[in-house]
Amino acid sequence: MAKINLLPWREEFRQKQQKDFVTALIAAAVVTSLLFAAGYFYIEGLKDHQERRNKIVQDEIKIVDQVITEIKDIEQKKDLLLTKIDVIQDLQESRSQVVHLFDELSKRTPEGVRLTKFVQVGKKLVLTGSAKTNARVSAYMRGVDSSLWLDKPVLKEIKSDKSCDTKSKNRGSNCNKSGDGNSNQNKIFILHAGQKKSQSTTRNR
Repeated sequence: MAKINLLPWREEFRQKQQKDFVTALIAAAVVTSLLFAAGYFYIEGLKDHQERRNKIVQDEIKIVDQVITEIKDIEQKKDLLLTKIDVIQDLQESRSQVVHLFDELSKRTPEGVRLTKFVQVGKKLVLTGSAKTNARVSAYMRGVDSSLWLDKPVLKEIKSDKSCDTKSKNRGSNCNKSGDGNSNQNKIFILHAGQKKSQSTTRNR
């Protein structure tokens, strides 16, 4: 019977398997490297894209901040302009008001009463003057109370004019003289009053 030697064939088959295995390992390594490289570049691309988007958002935020700053400046200028307009309107309105007040004060000042000082702070008036008698001061307060422009007169102070004694010794004295020839001291008074709101409303209309 003839004998067949299978050793060379088995050796070749084993070598072929080893080569295939090595080739498979190399292919797997190459594919894995390609996958890693693709993933790396994909992630880097996402990062670059996000960074570009962040840069755009930051630029837009800067623009919005600039617009907000400009709007605030415009609002401040607007408020300042409105304040100036209000002041101008108040000054224009106060002109006619002062004329009415002086006219009303002259009408309500009775004989024997003389105003020496007039101060206005807002709607409050401070009137300083002199009168021959207390009765003249009372008459003046009643006149102020009945005025259409003045309201709520309050007598803050009344005192005798001590300088009248010195003046009475000089020639041409304006101090009062009583029946027995003695000088009567004038009364110096300080009166507070207000401006009626109805007149302010009518004036604004």
